[in-house]
Amino acid sequence: MRAPRTHRSPSPMHVVWVLAALVLTAPTAHAQFGPDFRLTGPPSFVSQTARGNAWSVATDDAGNVHVVYFDTRNGSLDVAPYYRRYDRAQGTWSSEVRLPAAASSNTRYVAIAVDADAQVHVVWVSSISGDQHYLYYKKRSSAGAWGPDLVLQARPFDGWDLRDPVVATDYIGDVYVLWAEGIKDGTGVAVCNILDNIYDQPSNSWAGAQGLTSYTAGVHPAPGAIAPTVATQPRRVANGAIAHVA
Repeated sequence: MRAPRTHRSPSPMHVVWVLAALVLTAPTAHAQFGPDFRLTGPPSFVSQTARGNAWSVATDDAGNVHVVYFDTRNGSLDVAPYYRRYDRAQGTWSSEVRLPAAASSNTRYVAIAVDADAQVHVVWVSSISGDQHYLYYKKRSSAGAWGPDLVLQARPFDGWDLRDPVVATDYIGDVYVLWAEGIKDGTGVAVCNILDNIYDQPSNSWAGAQGLTSYTAGVHPAPGAIAPTVATQPRRVANGAIAHVA
């Protein structure tokens, strides 16, 4: 069992947003907002944060800040997700890390979570015309090493949509990834369902995609079920782990 952790009070709050093609962050403490800090630049390209109910910013127990976003700096043929980390002890931001191993990406959604061991979990959707919608997962160890890109789900680009990924972790180290996907109806709009893929830390394995809803194109109106959200118990309160999905 992991050792208990001590939490400071009041805790700093960190906010990120998109304004005039810039991603900004404002650390706060004691209800006082700090100065804006530009995470990306120059402002000639568009940077975007998470959509739906996903998070683009997360913190660990040491107060370090982790941010994920995507932008068009390399043009429309490579819209990739990027990661930056704020080291609280040193008071400095790391350089950007381009996350995909592939040379080309078309990112539409991103999400981030940090677990109790300061490991970072990132998911993103890359939609490649004429190929597939891919849902990727990537993990950063507490020592700073990134693991490989892992495809959690893939659907045909034509006739399907895959969107709104979210990610959360529990105190055991399990990882919960949820998203919406669906077949397009006669109007070209997808009728979506919510699916999950859960990583079981004790067995070091992913369960595979599992459906949580059952909407059908041509029967149910679009968009069906979209924009899931998930919450877990990040600290031990009883035996086992529970995830809540809405």
